[in-house]
Amino acid sequence: AGEASAGEGRPAGEAALPSAAKAKVQVWAKPQPKGTVAVYVVNPAASGNAARVSVGFEALGLAATSASVRDLWARQEAGHTKGATLTVEVAPLDSAFLLLTPAGA
Repeated sequence: AGEASAGEGRPAGEAALPSAAKAKVQVWAKPQPKGTVAVYVVNPAASGNAARVSVGFEALGLAATSASVRDLWARQEAGHTKGATLTVEVAPLDSAFLLLTPAGA
C-alpha cells in the first residue's frame, strides 16, 4: 500500500484544502491604549457578495454608546458608528482593519 497524498481522491487542479466558499466571517477585537479597540474582520469566502457584519460594542469590549472609526488599511478616518454597533461590509477574500475610538475619548 502506498502513502496517501494530500490531494488523493480530488480532481486534478482542485486544492487539497477545505472549501472557503462556506467559511464564516471572523471578527477579532483587541483593546488598545486610551480605551480604543482594534477590530479585524475577515471574509474567507472565495466568491459571492460582500459580507455585511454588525457587532455590538459590548461584544467588542467597548464601553461606549458611539465611536469614531479609523480604517487602518487605508490610513484614514471612516466616519462614526450609528449607536453602539459597528457595521462593516467586507468583500470575499478580503478584510477590514479598524480602530474604534469611543466618543469623548
